[in-house]
Amino acid sequence: MAAGAGWPPERVVLLGFSQGACLLAHWALLHPRRYAGLVVLTGGYVGTEREEVSFAGDFDGTPALLAGREPDPWVPRSRMAQTEGWLRGMGARLTSLIEPGAEHEVSARASELTARLVRHTVGGTGRG
Repeated sequence: MAAGAGWPPERVVLLGFSQGACLLAHWALLHPRRYAGLVVLTGGYVGTEREEVSFAGDFDGTPALLAGREPDPWVPRSRMAQTEGWLRGMGARLTSLIEPGAEHEVSARASELTARLVRHTVGGTGRG
């Protein structure tokens, strides 16, 4: 996709909200590597609570943000926590932001952290 257009993964920020964040988290965990950034806004790995899964690979210090609300009516906190653990365990430099409130939306603080991650990446300092 992006690589075919001349954008290597280490120059691409993957970002999703809600269902898009769930698909992003699922895909990224199955395809770990160095990306410019990962932003998972109110999402987590797609699967059942009883499903036993494990992942192999390394995000190689990819800056990542996982943000959401507690309680969220669509994405359980346990799934976000599970995804946080996998991302950290696979070498992502993860910032986690779980805020109070049952609104299924991106908070102002999550927007600020997303903008900071993207600015950091665009500025060419994503490794530092």
